[in-house]
Amino acid sequence: RKMSHLLSFWGKTDGTGAKTFAKPVIHHLLDVAAVAFVLMREQPTFARRIAAQLQIAPDRVAPLCAFLAGLHDLGKISVPFQAKSPPHWPQEVLGPLPQSIFDRSHWKYSALLLLHETIRRDLTRLLPSMAQLNRLIATIAGHHGVPPSQKIMTETAFGLLRAELPQACIAAATEAFAVLERQTGMRPM
Repeated sequence: RKMSHLLSFWGKTDGTGAKTFAKPVIHHLLDVAAVAFVLMREQPTFARRIAAQLQIAPDRVAPLCAFLAGLHDLGKISVPFQAKSPPHWPQEVLGPLPQSIFDRSHWKYSALLLLHETIRRDLTRLLPSMAQLNRLIATIAGHHGVPPSQKIMTETAFGLLRAELPQACIAAATEAFAVLERQTGMRPM
């Protein structure tokens, strides 16, 4: 049942503006995770270097990289991003399409969702030794070489953007996190 809710959020469209094609965001996240997993498996020397730096077993690198890469577009589960394609607007989950929406880059919403108490708690559970969790979140969420600003990376910012990340988005993002954790084989480090 949760998965059908999650499947309501689109992640990629054909770009025509018609309701001909929309790939659910969870499918996109899993595609990216799969590519990262294969890249790490195909680059054992690189994976061993990462393992040595992180002080983990080399066989843990592919699941870790897949999981973290898969989280990169979590912010597509936000009101502003979903509104970019009105034919694919998830009305059954978010209600009527709002008349006006302030458009922020979806990667900023990725950071905010990863900072949300539920997801942050699960991220901390998986990576308990990660001292600089905010830096990791900025790395995951950043796009095209630009990490989210420290202003975005605050609980105050989350409170101000609550209308853009309503409970339905938080629930879907939490479920996407859990799906990625299961499918990548991610375990606490």
